[in-house]
Amino acid sequence: LQPITKALFLLFLRHPDGINFKEMSDYKEELIQLYIAVTDRIDQRAINKTITSICSPINNSIHEKCTRIREALVACLGPKLAASYCISGKKGENKRINLPTSLISWMQ
Repeated sequence: LQPITKALFLLFLRHPDGINFKEMSDYKEELIQLYIAVTDRIDQRAINKTITSICSPINNSIHEKCTRIREALVACLGPKLAASYCISGKKGENKRINLPTSLISWMQ
């Protein structure tokens, strides 16, 4: 995964109840911190531009990034197993990763 898709995946892992795409701007700062943690970019303007694009309700970037995540997971795990790891949900409702939280561990 590219750093931005990795950061987005980690954001959704941190929120097991899901996130509504229309409310992505509420998670902008958290997504910036995750992105900084996984990228080698240091240009703050470029980082902000990337995250602002994902959080914009009029931009398709969030859907494109979720598609990239799904493609990578399906390529590695196959479609059946990947389904538990993909960001998914009904239109207009919270999107989430359907992986049981007991299977997620965070290392410090």
